[in-house]
Amino acid sequence: MQSTELSLDSNDEGTDQATLLRSFAEHSPIAIAMFDRTMHYLLASRRWCEDYGFGDRDVIGQSHYDLSPDLPPHWKGVHQRCLAGAIERSEEEAVTDVDGNIIWLKWEVRPWYGSMGTIGSIIIFAELITEQKQHALALQEANAQLEAKITARNAELEQTIEQLQQEISERHAALNERKHVEAKLQEQEQFLRSIYDGVNCSIFVVDRLENGEYRYASHNHVEAKLMGRLSAEVEGKTPAEVFGATEGAAICQFLDHCIVTKTALTTEENLTFDSKDTWLMTTFNPLFNQEGNVHRLVGTSFNITDRKQAETQLKQQATDLEHAVQELCRTQTQMVQNEKMSSLGQLVAGVAHEINNPVNFIYGNLTHANDYTQDLLRLLSLYEEHYPNPVDAIKAAVEAIDLEFLMADLPKLLVSMKVGADRIQKIVASLRSFSRLDEAEVKDVDIHEGIDSTLMILHNRLKSKSDCPAIEIVKDYGTLPKIECYAGQLNQVFMNILSNAIDALDEQNQHRSLAAFAEHPSTITIQTKVTGKTVVIQMTDNGPGIPKAVQKRLFDPFFTTKAVGKGTGMGMSISHQVITERHKGSLKCRSLPGQGASFIIEIPIQQTC
Repeated sequence: MQSTELSLDSNDEGTDQATLLRSFAEHSPIAIAMFDRTMHYLLASRRWCEDYGFGDRDVIGQSHYDLSPDLPPHWKGVHQRCLAGAIERSEEEAVTDVDGNIIWLKWEVRPWYGSMGTIGSIIIFAELITEQKQHALALQEANAQLEAKITARNAELEQTIEQLQQEISERHAALNERKHVEAKLQEQEQFLRSIYDGVNCSIFVVDRLENGEYRYASHNHVEAKLMGRLSAEVEGKTPAEVFGATEGAAICQFLDHCIVTKTALTTEENLTFDSKDTWLMTTFNPLFNQEGNVHRLVGTSFNITDRKQAETQLKQQATDLEHAVQELCRTQTQMVQNEKMSSLGQLVAGVAHEINNPVNFIYGNLTHANDYTQDLLRLLSLYEEHYPNPVDAIKAAVEAIDLEFLMADLPKLLVSMKVGADRIQKIVASLRSFSRLDEAEVKDVDIHEGIDSTLMILHNRLKSKSDCPAIEIVKDYGTLPKIECYAGQLNQVFMNILSNAIDALDEQNQHRSLAAFAEHPSTITIQTKVTGKTVVIQMTDNGPGIPKAVQKRLFDPFFTTKAVGKGTGMGMSISHQVITERHKGSLKCRSLPGQGASFIIEIPIQQTC
């Protein structure tokens, strides 16, 4: 903002200017006040009086320091420096109003030049940002609380995992100890009968007959507890006679394997006794005769039902904890991303608004400038026609400025300026359409308008460069009705998919020749259509394609194939969540290496609660 040279002198022109200034200040959306060199009020806007608690009080002519005695001491220095010609500003500062309340301000102080070019006063612009500051502080506190909760939850998870690991280690130690005992069974076979009934597990002996048939030779009393059968009911029978043909055949096959390998083998099996599922861990130890052949096997069975149930429960708990951690991470990331997108939308909308006003001013005046130029050119033509022999000074000036070229080029220059202004207007419109800050809820939206605004923003990446031609956009739009959706979030999905397609084409183009460009130009095809009660949007590129291994993880949080610093791995994950959760639709990827990639979005025309 340049220093103004308007004055508040008493002449008619000054009076009109003063009236305009007061009218402008009165209706300005920000607080404005003007002071003389002794800091007495010359002017105060309605917003100024409201923000500082003056209400309808007449402050003109009164001392600013008397009305605001609690001003910070450094403000007087600011006022004096600005009266000396300085311009000072602050993005945020806490001050006390006349009622003693702490308020936050964004302010700027500028000198005011009179008609003689001297500084006669200063003008202060102030914007009340208390609500924004309170919101920012509240958000910081909420983030801190969330981080504390996550830290505490992580500590609990780590403690639980340590406990689980300790319990598993203890169980492994117990199993290893049992195996060590089983290894000594062969050496202690002669003592087996003396301790047969003293162990808390099922111990049985299986004989292998000459015809290859197996029969149970003996059992201890624990067998009856495990299987509900007495030893007399089992001894002398084959596995098939005890457990049935199917289970018996499986047991015999396992026994054959134990004899062939001549080693102890362990198996876990789930059997049903008295309509109850029972898990048994059975170990077969081969016993050798004098010829070194296996002639019988000693089996031990432990009831591990409780352990199996505990393992199942522990696995479920570990799975639940893992899902909880993933959900916490996704929720935290989503909150951060939502805040970023909200800030980005506000920034985009603000930039678009600020650019729009000066562009409209330039665009509106270009027509007048063109008319004035044509009038001047016609006047010059008349002079040349009626005064073909100008004086030497005019001839010299005509040659110096190359009048003929100037008259031919000036209209072209104005046409170029109009084309540039048109382009800026379209960009501004696309920025405002893309940000859609006023459409946080579900609304009826033109999908094609959202796609076109996204393409307008990406125009710079699509146009030709020094090392490769432009990326061609092929639009195959169907006739679509208005769609109920979250417009801003849907635009972000379009941005993520199209940006990734452009990245893939750019990477492919780095390794292609100009001849390859000419034969197979880079293209992105966008198709839309209605299928039943659903809208289908398909975006296809002819890039290098996506490998199947990458496709499986494409929508996983934090997964990215880009170099470090070039991608967060959240774009496609959030896009998938926006389509599937927010819009109750689907987002799929179809691709083959070397044949490009297609992303298909399907969303209902109307959202259901």
